[in-house]
Amino acid sequence: MRKLAAFLVLVLFLTPVLTWAQDDAPMLAMNLWMHPGSVDDIDTDASGTYLLTVSDDKTARLWDAQTGDLYEIYRVPIQKGNEGMLYSCALNPDASLMAVGGWTNDLESDYNTIYIIDVNTGEMVHRIKDLPNVISNLDFSVDGSYLVATFGGTNNPKVFTSTTWEVYAELNISDDESVKVREAIFDNYNRIACCSYDGYVYLFDASFDLIAENGSLSGQKPYSLSFTGDGTKLAVGFADAIQMQVLDGVSLELLYEPDISDIEESERMGFVAFSNDGSYLYTAGRKDQYFEDTEESWHLIRQYSNGGQGGIYDIPAAGNTFMKLLPLPNTHIAYISSEPDIGAFTPDAELVFYNSTQAYSTAVYDRSVFRVNQDASQIGFKAVGKEPFTFDVNNRIFTEAQSEHNSFVDAAGGTTVTDWKNEDFPQINNIEVPGFSDGETSRSVDISSDGSRIVFGTGWNLYCYNENAEQLWQIDAPNSVWCIGISDNDKVLVTANDDGTFNWYNIEDGSKLLSLFVSTDGKSWILWTESGYYDAAPGTENMIGWHVNNGFDQSPFFYAASQFRDIYYRPDVIDNILVTLNEDEAKRLADQKSERVVVAQENIAQMLPPTISILSPANSFETDQTQLKVQYKALSPNNEKITKIRVLIDGRPVEKQFRSAEEGLLEKTGTRTVIIPKKDCKISIMAQNQYGWSEPASVTIKYTGLKETDLVKPALYILSIGVSDYKENSLKLNYAAKDATDFADFMETQQGIMYRSVDIKRLTDELATKQEITKGLIWLEQKCAESKNNIAMIFLAGHGQNDRGAFYFLPYETDKSINLRLTAIDSYEFVKTVSNINGKVVMFLDACHSGNVMGHVEFANKLGDPANGSVVFSSSSGKQLSQENEEWGNGAFTRALIEGLKGKADPYNDKVITNKSLDSYVSSRVAKLTNNGQTPTTVTPPNMPQFTIIEIE
Repeated sequence: MRKLAAFLVLVLFLTPVLTWAQDDAPMLAMNLWMHPGSVDDIDTDASGTYLLTVSDDKTARLWDAQTGDLYEIYRVPIQKGNEGMLYSCALNPDASLMAVGGWTNDLESDYNTIYIIDVNTGEMVHRIKDLPNVISNLDFSVDGSYLVATFGGTNNPKVFTSTTWEVYAELNISDDESVKVREAIFDNYNRIACCSYDGYVYLFDASFDLIAENGSLSGQKPYSLSFTGDGTKLAVGFADAIQMQVLDGVSLELLYEPDISDIEESERMGFVAFSNDGSYLYTAGRKDQYFEDTEESWHLIRQYSNGGQGGIYDIPAAGNTFMKLLPLPNTHIAYISSEPDIGAFTPDAELVFYNSTQAYSTAVYDRSVFRVNQDASQIGFKAVGKEPFTFDVNNRIFTEAQSEHNSFVDAAGGTTVTDWKNEDFPQINNIEVPGFSDGETSRSVDISSDGSRIVFGTGWNLYCYNENAEQLWQIDAPNSVWCIGISDNDKVLVTANDDGTFNWYNIEDGSKLLSLFVSTDGKSWILWTESGYYDAAPGTENMIGWHVNNGFDQSPFFYAASQFRDIYYRPDVIDNILVTLNEDEAKRLADQKSERVVVAQENIAQMLPPTISILSPANSFETDQTQLKVQYKALSPNNEKITKIRVLIDGRPVEKQFRSAEEGLLEKTGTRTVIIPKKDCKISIMAQNQYGWSEPASVTIKYTGLKETDLVKPALYILSIGVSDYKENSLKLNYAAKDATDFADFMETQQGIMYRSVDIKRLTDELATKQEITKGLIWLEQKCAESKNNIAMIFLAGHGQNDRGAFYFLPYETDKSINLRLTAIDSYEFVKTVSNINGKVVMFLDACHSGNVMGHVEFANKLGDPANGSVVFSSSSGKQLSQENEEWGNGAFTRALIEGLKGKADPYNDKVITNKSLDSYVSSRVAKLTNNGQTPTTVTPPNMPQFTIIEIE
C-alpha cells in the first residue's frame, strides 16, 4: 500500500474556461476492471443493493454492494484533458437512473452539464445543461422526486425535479460572493443540509425554505455531512479542523464532539457518516497505521459507538486518503479512497468486500525507485509495499527483480536543477524556469548526460528545457508525472504516471512513442502506441479501447481493443518503436517485413461494430421460470446492417434458443426467448455487423425455483493432442506427447466423480496428423451435440508458428519447406470448433516451444472472445518459450497443471478445483519452476462465471 498520501486536489472551485467542438474521432482510453484513476464519489440505492462510483478516469461504475462484483461501466462525452472527469454521482432510490457530473462542460458553451443515465441500458436519457461550474456534489431525495446539485465557484445549490429535470428551487445560502458550497444532502424527510466554506451549516425544509443555520463551528471549511436515519442528528467533518461535531438535526445546535485526543493535525478525519440506525459514527481521512508484519500502511476508518460518544475502534481499510464514507441501509459502511479502491465493512468490522487498484502506485516519495536502461528497452520500478519489478519491452518479460539501471539525476553535464521536488518554481542553473501554469507543481525531473535537456513532470504537463532554462517543448501529460527517467543514450525519456501507466517519449520533440500498463499481478500487461497498435499478454488486450463520442445528447460508444484485433494487434510494430523513435516508420518496417497488405486508411470511425443493451429483464431479476423473454436494443453505427444476434448463458453461445416470430435479423430492437438452467446464471446478448461483434450486454438472473444441484453430472469430452517426435528432425521435442498423455490419463480418473462419463480422443506423435486432428475437432463438436450438460477440453502441445499474420499448429507431418497452409493447421479451425460446441469449453494451449510464436497470444485471445466463449490456459506470455526439463518429466506448464488438478490448486481445502484457483496455482508454480522465465496466463470471457473443473475425493 502507498505510504505517501495522495495530494488531494480540490476541483470544487475551479471554472473551466475553454470550450471545444466535440471531437468525434475515436480516442484511446484505459479499460480496467477497477477505476484506474482516483475514485471521487460513491452512492447507493434505497435497498443498498448497488454501489455507484465515479472517477476522474471519466467513467462511472456499478457494483454489487455485497460482493463487490462489477456490473457495468458507464461513459459520458469526453475530450482530451480534463473534459469528462466525473467528481459526483447519485443513484435514485430504485436504481433505475443515475446522475453524474464533474468537469462536464457541454463542449458547446461555457456551461456545465449533469448527465442522467438509464442504469439498465446505459443510455443517456437527459442532460441538465447551462450549469454555472463544475458539478461537485449530487444527491437524490429519498423518494426520487428531486435531485440537488452543488457547483464549483461561488454558486448556490440548485434542486431539480426528476419529472422534467427543470430547476425547482435554488437554495439561497448567502449573497456573499466568496461563499463556496461544499456539499448538499437530503435526509429521509426531503430536508436538505448544506455546508459551505464560510464556516456555516444550513438546513432547508421539504419546501426548500431555510429553517436553521449554524456558523459557530470548529472550522471554517465544513467538508462532509451525514444525517442519522431518523434525521435527529447531523454529523459534520472539516477540511481545516481536527474536531468533528454532531449537531441537532432540527435546530443545528451543537450536541457533542467525538473524542479526537489522539489525532494529529496532519491526520484530519474530514469525512463523516452515521450508520443508518445512528448507533455508530464513522470518520475517516488521512490517519494511517503501519503494520510491520506485512510492511504495509493502511488508512483507517474510525468507528465510534453510541453515535460518536462511546468507544473507539480503528479499522484498517484503504490504501490512501479517503474520498468518502457511505452508510448502507443494512448498517454496513462503504468507502472509497484515492488509491483507487473501494470496500465495505459490517458494524463488527468484518470485511464485506475490498476491491483494490490493479495498478502500481507511482506516487512515491523516493523518485530513484524508477530506473531506465541504456536504450529505454527496460524499466524498473519499486512501489511502496510491493516487490520491485523490471519490464523488458523487447522480450515482453515481467520479472520481480530490482533493476540495476540508472535512476534520475538533478545534476549532470554541468547543469544543476534545484527547488524541483513538489515546488512551484524550480530553477535550472539558478534560473527560474518559465512556462508553468498558475498553481502547477513540479513532481519529477531528469537531466540528459550532457546537461542539454532537462525534463520536468507536473500534474498536467511535461516540459523540456535547455541548460539556459529556455523551453524547448511542452506537452500534455495523462495525469501527474511522479517519476522521469532518461535513457543512457539520451534519446528517450520514460515517465511513471499517476494512473499506473509508464510512457515513452522522443526527447527531441516530446512525441509519444509507447505506453505500458502492467498489473500488480505481474501477468497482465499491455503495450500500445499513440495510434493504438498494441501487444498484450493473453487475456489482457481489452485493458485499452476506443472511446467514440456520439453527439452531445447520447452516451458514447466504447470498443475494446480486441474488436479491432485484425488491424491493431501489431507486436511487430511495437518491436520497432524504440529503434526508429517514430511510429510511422516502425509500422512501415513491420509491414514490409511481414508482407502485410497495407490498408489504405485505417479509420476506426468507419469500421465500428454494433453496440447492444438489454432492455429487460433488469439486472438481478428473480424468477422461478426457466423460459424468459429477453428484450434488447442494438445500435449499429454508419447505418450498417446488423447481421446476427447471439445469446449466451454463462458465457457460452446458445444458438438454438427460440426467436420471436416478429423479429428479423436486421432489426435494431427485438426479443429472444431464452431457456435458462435451474440455477442462478448470467444471460448475455451480442450483435454482429460486417465489422464484427459487439461487446456482450449481460444481466444476472436469480433463479428462485427448485434448483438443480448435481442431480445430473456433466459429461466430459477431451481432444488431447501432443507432438514430440515430429517427422522433421529439427522440430523434435522431449515431452509434448507425454504432456498430452499425462493430462488425458489424469482427467480419465474423474469419471464418476466430477463427470458422469469421460470420453477421450488421444492424438500423439505420428497419430497427430493434420487429417486426424481435423477429424478430432469434428468428433468433439459432434459428441457435444449429442447431449446436454457437457464440458469439452482441448489439450494442445507442440510447435506453433506464425506465417503472414496467421498462427498455425504444426502436426506430425509438417513440412516447413513448403507453404504452411498445406501441412499445418490454421488456428481458425480450432476457433470455429470452439464457437460451435454445445457446452463449456476449456483449452490448454502449449505451443510455444520455439521462436516465431507471438501469434499464440492472438490465438488465445480469439478463443477467449465472448462470441466464442472458451476459457484458455496458455503456457506462456509474450515472447516467452515453453520450457521442458528432465527433472520435471514434463513441460513446466503440464507439470504445474497436473499438480494443481491433483489438489494443489485447492488452497482452502474445499475439495474442488475451479478455473480461477487452477489459474492462480499454475501461474505461480510455473514462475517458480522456470525462475520467472515463463508466465502462464488464462483468458476468461468477461461474462463467464467461475466454475468447477475437478472434484477431489
